[in-house]
Amino acid sequence: MSSPALDVTLFRDEDVDNDTLIVASDAIGNLADQLGTDSSATPRGKRDGPDHDDYDGYLSELEDEDVPGVNVDFIPDGNQGLLLYKRDLDSDVTMGASRSRLRSDDTCYAVVNAQLMESIVGSESAFRNAVKHELLHSLMNGDDNCPGTHGPRSDDHSCGHVEDSLFQATITPMATGYALSLPGVGTNPPPSEFCGYEDDPSGDPNWTPDLSECTESEATRWLNEEY
Repeated sequence: MSSPALDVTLFRDEDVDNDTLIVASDAIGNLADQLGTDSSATPRGKRDGPDHDDYDGYLSELEDEDVPGVNVDFIPDGNQGLLLYKRDLDSDVTMGASRSRLRSDDTCYAVVNAQLMESIVGSESAFRNAVKHELLHSLMNGDDNCPGTHGPRSDDHSCGHVEDSLFQATITPMATGYALSLPGVGTNPPPSEFCGYEDDPSGDPNWTPDLSECTESEATRWLNEEY
C-alpha cells in the first residue's frame, strides 16, 4: 500500500504574519518530499484566543468547540492540524508540541510558536525545523527503533542528528530544540544519544532542513507499515 499524503490544516493567531504561514506551508512540502509522499497545506482559520502558559492549553483549543474556527471539527479525517500561535521566546511555550499519532481514521494535531521566526532573535530555519519536528512526532513511533531514550513517547528525539564543525553545530529537525537553541532561549534536555552522535554540541547552531538517516528511515517505515 502506498504511503498516505501529508495533509495539514493550518490555523494561526491573528497576529501571525502571512509570510510565516507561507514558510510553514513550504516546510510541510519539503518534509513530504523527503519522505517520498504527497502533501497539502490548507489555511483554515485565525485564532483570537487567550495566551497559555503550557502547550496543553493550545493543543486543547483544537479540541474545544468554544473557539470559533479553530478546532478538530475543521480538520478532515486523515489530516493533521497545525496551529501557529505567537508567544515571547522567554515564555514556557517556546517551541511547540504535538498530540496523537497519525491514523487514517483519527485526527492529530500540533502547535508551533511563530515567534521562532518572527522574533528579532528568531530564525526561519529554526522555525521550519520546529514545524517538521512536531509533525514528525505523529509520523514516528521510535520507542524501539531510535537509538537513544528520552522518556515516554519522546525517544523520537534521539532519531535527530547533530554534526559538529568549526564553531558550529548543524542540527536536523528531530534534534531541534534539544541541541542548542536561539540566543537567550533555553534548550530542552537532550536524549541519551542522537542518531550517530553522542557528544555535547557546542558553537553556533545551524539548522538544516534535511532529515537524519534515522528520522527518514523511521518515519518512512511508520508510514509504509502502518497503512
